[in-house]
Amino acid sequence: MNKIVKKVFDNVMIDDEAKKSLLCNHNWIGCVIMQVKNRLPNENVEKHLINVCVNIANYSNNNYPYPGYYDIINSPNTIAINVATKYIDYVCSKRK
Repeated sequence: MNKIVKKVFDNVMIDDEAKKSLLCNHNWIGCVIMQVKNRLPNENVEKHLINVCVNIANYSNNNYPYPGYYDIINSPNTIAINVATKYIDYVCSKRK
């Protein structure tokens, strides 16, 4: 799954330091995968992981009042898991 994450981050606009921080501190990937498997059973884990990565990249670029990449550099696992949880909450709310 690390290859998928790296490929997504190589193809979206994300700060280089934030990308490096996320790829070096990759505990969040396992948490996201488990969350998808538990909360969205029988769904394509890879597809959701890609969407989470895109959302993380968007967070990196657009978090007011300053770019979110500062948050990601300081606490990559926490931010990635928070973004993933919001994404999965949203997906679950649309499936009801």
